[in-house]
Amino acid sequence: MASLFTIRHGSLSILDPGAGTGILTAAFCDRVLSTGSPVHLRVEAYENDTAVIPILTKLLGAAAREFKKKESELSFVIHEDDFVTANAHQIKQPDLFGSASTGEKFDYVIANPPYFKIAGESRQARAMDDVVAGQPNIYSLFLALGVSLLKPDGEIVFISPRSFCSGLYFRRFRQWLLSRSTIRQIHSFQSRVGLFEHDSVLQENVIFKLENGVTADSASQPIKVTVSKDKDFSRSDKLHVDRSTIIFEKNGDVFIRVPASLHDLSVIRAVDSWPFTLNGLGFEISTGPVVAFRATEFLSASDQASPKFAPLLWSHNLQGLNVVWPLAKNGKAQSIRIGEPSRTLLLPVKNYVLLKRFTSKEQARRLYAAVLRAAQFPHELVGMENHLNYVYRPHGDMTEDEAYGLAALFNSQLLDDYFRTLNGHTQVNATEIRTMPMPTLSEIVELGKLIRADVRRNVAPSLDVYLENIVANYDRTLAVREARA
Repeated sequence: MASLFTIRHGSLSILDPGAGTGILTAAFCDRVLSTGSPVHLRVEAYENDTAVIPILTKLLGAAAREFKKKESELSFVIHEDDFVTANAHQIKQPDLFGSASTGEKFDYVIANPPYFKIAGESRQARAMDDVVAGQPNIYSLFLALGVSLLKPDGEIVFISPRSFCSGLYFRRFRQWLLSRSTIRQIHSFQSRVGLFEHDSVLQENVIFKLENGVTADSASQPIKVTVSKDKDFSRSDKLHVDRSTIIFEKNGDVFIRVPASLHDLSVIRAVDSWPFTLNGLGFEISTGPVVAFRATEFLSASDQASPKFAPLLWSHNLQGLNVVWPLAKNGKAQSIRIGEPSRTLLLPVKNYVLLKRFTSKEQARRLYAAVLRAAQFPHELVGMENHLNYVYRPHGDMTEDEAYGLAALFNSQLLDDYFRTLNGHTQVNATEIRTMPMPTLSEIVELGKLIRADVRRNVAPSLDVYLENIVANYDRTLAVREARA
């Protein structure tokens, strides 16, 4: 992280907003001294854990002595305070008279912010309501303030979860961040196993380098993407990627994609050339409305649907391309009561494509889809648990060919690789699926017919083989467009 900064000379300042024992600031100090030029460095560190403040104080004192030996100077201040609430005023917009919040600004910010969700009505969230919405994670508040406290040409390097790169909760934060800063470099880790082996890390962590401000020149420059394959960084891949490939705008939202290889770039190129989205094809995606712990009074262990009970589907009911019910697992409820109080939790039985909402990063696939066929599901109503997403046609019925074609797309290696560049955590959000490009409806239907023919013959569907023609068709179209340009 310290190596990513562009070190200048003279009088410099750095902010460490969640300093802990000071390891990041120490690394930065080493980097500054390695240039061999005299420098005066001002350090401001925030830490409110009284157990580590003595260690932080001792370390910064040692750094100051080391600077003195090298004919340089280091001064430091430790704020024993909550970083967010102490600085939230820095982020507010100018008032009616044009005056904005003022205060000390920094050449550099280096940050490993804390990661945990906070309530939307918490003191920190209310103080930062210009930037966050819903149930934010505390790290986004640290990053927003870090950018706000930079000088005009300042740089921030931080390590954080990738969850801010996509998803509804971080939409306002992404828009705010990308309107005020320029991404210069992204570093990702091929696997969290080993690197974060002592922590319960449920999603990918990434290192970002941002520069304060957005200019026409900065927007035209490529972004450097590096990927380490082990925890000592001895093996890394490097890419220089067009900014338009990383910053992906769709449906009025903006996302930050993190390709990890040339293969990922070719996948992005192929899928981005598709002309539609689910909504553009007349489909919608929603999340299963049954939250089990909130609906216990309606749930039953019975595996016999009746006029009083409808089947309840969970992720484990997705078996290959099929939906299997009943299917017992871990004592989970299998039915849901039919009646007025539970009516809003039930859906009419139609053709649906069901998607699992949660997987782990190390699983072979991130996207798992199956088809619920109305013709083979002899019930009028069905309950879908909250760990499922379901795709449907809101104004009419999805045909079986459409359903199998969509399921085949979602289960393909192509879309799975594409989705991983967009999403770095274990949750498959409906918002992200809505933004994914799709081929034409006729191509989806043709794919569905091929898949259904394989299913009837009891042959394992060759999903990716069937997709080759679709991809090749759009590759040819792209080549013609580029030749004309």
